[in-house]
Amino acid sequence: MKRLVQQLMDLNRVHSELFVGQKTARDRHHANHPTNIAAFKCMDGRINLASLTETPIGIIRPFRNIGGIFDLGWTALNAQLHHYVQTSVEKGRKILFLVTYHFAEGDPHRGCRGHEYDADRAIRSAAKLVEQIRRVFDGDPGIYPIMLGVETDRQKLIFHGRDGKRVETGRIADDIAALRGLIRTSYPDMHPEIVPDLVPLLHGNIRHLAHVSGVQPAPEDQEHKERTIAIGQGFEWLPHNWALAINDLELTLDDTIGKAAGIIKDNIRARRINPRDKGLLLASVPYETGGYERRLAIERARHLQQLGQESIEKFHADLRSFFEPLTAIMNWQTRRLEVID
Repeated sequence: MKRLVQQLMDLNRVHSELFVGQKTARDRHHANHPTNIAAFKCMDGRINLASLTETPIGIIRPFRNIGGIFDLGWTALNAQLHHYVQTSVEKGRKILFLVTYHFAEGDPHRGCRGHEYDADRAIRSAAKLVEQIRRVFDGDPGIYPIMLGVETDRQKLIFHGRDGKRVETGRIADDIAALRGLIRTSYPDMHPEIVPDLVPLLHGNIRHLAHVSGVQPAPEDQEHKERTIAIGQGFEWLPHNWALAINDLELTLDDTIGKAAGIIKDNIRARRINPRDKGLLLASVPYETGGYERRLAIERARHLQQLGQESIEKFHADLRSFFEPLTAIMNWQTRRLEVID
């Protein structure tokens, strides 16, 4: 278990150093592309949009839950979203919401477990959230949601236009002017200031596809092999198939933790992971300043750890000895993890 914790801390250290080192790149990106971007996505670690779009870490604000299933009526999500939109508007920024779903063309069972590997069901769920966002913000063209598919085998993106047509990054030319025209055609009601800020995501994924072309991971490396449940915020640094990340946003968080534990139990049954090896139950909460904000983060992290343990006991009592607890907070300015318990 010490080895697993040390591996986790080493991964976070490398990510933190990369994040700090990319500050100039983030500043340059924000100066050229001021639209704030947030993504609603599944807890599956393969949905790493910074990597898929070759965007500096910290540009895309993630909201994560099993299956990418969200409801803006959830109390915690409602409050976080209100704060995010309010601070964005106060800074004069437009907002682009990426509402994602994912699937695998090579094998449906490498797709989204949260939707029982049913891609059509995942699309319907994402479409429902897109319409909810449009309803809440009254169709404001400066607060704009789009549905985005992520094909995890080839790592391509599928943009769903307002007319229902789909644009796959693997089938379009890497031409900036053409990409702008494509966005305007696909999203005619999008605020014109957002259009050039969406271009880097398409351009970045086209570049990414060229980099990974011909490099086909082994099928077993694309399957669910997670052994860690991560509850809270700030988990973009965890590699794919390493952990199931759950933001503390919904009313029935215990049920989602139970479902995540069920996925890991299936990994054990299928021998994708060794049952003799331990798993981690990681609870982490970010803070931006010291003092009482940091202390509140500690209390929140400890509460989430307790909730995680209680949820596993409730839904999968046979796994209670499999998971070792690790409670931490994260310095949001550096993305560095600090172990508390």
